Amino acid sequence: ELFTSQLLELYACYKPYSFFQVKIGRMKTCFTLENQMSSSVYETVNFSRVIERLAGFSGDVCGNQGGRDMGLQVGGELFKTSVDEYRVGVYNGSGLSMKDHNDAKDFAAWFTVQPVKGLKMGASAYIGKLNDDYTVVNDETGEETIYNTNMKRNRMALSTCYQTHRLTWEYLWGKDGSINRRVFYALGYWFAIPSRLAVVAKLERYEADTAVSDSEMIYTVGGAYYITPKTRIMLNYAHFSYEKSVSVNELWAMSQIGF
Repeated sequence: ELFTSQLLELYACYKPYSFFQVKIGRMKTCFTLENQMSSSVYETVNFSRVIERLAGFSGDVCGNQGGRDMGLQVGGELFKTSVDEYRVGVYNGSGLSMKDHNDAKDFAAWFTVQPVKGLKMGASAYIGKLNDDYTVVNDETGEETIYNTNMKRNRMALSTCYQTHRLTWEYLWGKDGSINRRVFYALGYWFAIPSRLAVVAKLERYEADTAVSDSEMIYTVGGAYYITPKTRIMLNYAHFSYEKSVSVNELWAMSQIGF
């Protein structure tokens, strides 16, 4: 990452068998389908905002870690395919920092199957704790005292991807301390002109607190023009509709060179 001068990934991987591989270092956590994808193949300019808020990106209680952490992960391909697979990881839970900052490790697991050709279905979970500071004010003196506790940061996700025509949806729910969160997105991506011009549409819904009526809807449409299979120009329009705030519109453009 050039702007922050931060090392994003550094890991070693040992692959003695297709069904058993070991990875250690700084890497993407094995939670959700989208988090484990490379931005070089993702269908929109940005990852889904709703995924970012529960998978360790901007908007998550742990801060923007790029969906990554330090840890040890094992996994592999079941039945020698790239669709039926499993991954299990143990992580510091402190994001991109090299040092753990609480009394527990975080755990994540990912499992997918292919019930019919082209259809990928998966489930994933993330169980962890987040080091959280809170302040108590003395009613008589007004003196503030900062205490520290380990707050729960748990997530579950269901994922489905129809790979033939790139139809994807994911449903997530999470618990941060006493707050329950709920997330959903659906994405469609297809080529209007084979191998050259693609169009995309995505719907997202985010509930930051299921006990409060304050949801957010995000509608994204756009497309990509492919110069080569890995070189493309992308344009996205996103409309943010808030239940208790004004709507926001964004226009994003990106050029990508691959070789």
